[in-house]
Amino acid sequence: SLDKINKEGGKMNYQEQFNFCLDYLKTKYKKLMLSKKELAQELGISESTINLYISKNTNLPDYKKMADGKNSRVMFPLINVAQFLTEDIVRVS
Repeated sequence: SLDKINKEGGKMNYQEQFNFCLDYLKTKYKKLMLSKKELAQELGISESTINLYISKNTNLPDYKKMADGKNSRVMFPLINVAQFLTEDIVRVS
């Protein structure tokens, strides 16, 4: 789990933390993008908080809208999620 990064974060450089995080997400989800629900689980917040952050355009990994409409499906590429999580860990350490 990502707790390993938190415990060993000081021993891993940024690239090692990023690679560990990306490998963890790839293994867990076996796909290249996460839904809002899956991202919410990884961040420990609610899906409604994800929606709020999207509307305010703040504090989330870069995402892709799957269409042009207002209520289009939003997906988060794993590489962006891993980068976001790694940067958050580096900031906290």
